[in-house]
Amino acid sequence: VGAVLIPAAELRLGLSLDDVSPLTGASRIQCPVYLMTGESDVLATPGESAAIYQALPDSADHAWWTIPGAGHIDFYWANPTEYARRLAAFLATVTADWAPAP
Repeated sequence: VGAVLIPAAELRLGLSLDDVSPLTGASRIQCPVYLMTGESDVLATPGESAAIYQALPDSADHAWWTIPGAGHIDFYWANPTEYARRLAAFLATVTADWAPAP
């Protein structure tokens, strides 16, 4: 089915799936990225997320966390305390140089 649907969608949309691939686009990101993946995610596997993380440029701060027991969208619920702690630490790091406007 995918062998028929993907080319048809590409033709209809006028672009290749590679054009919208997170892996392809990761190298062009110029801002900090906190990439989280669920240990049990089958839609965006930890291996796929690792490849995206590896493709990020070194020009910005990035963080990575594989969340034990999490699937695709339940990162917070897998461990609310650790989620909040890690996210706050990342945001503090990447905003440390920001100053409020005078």
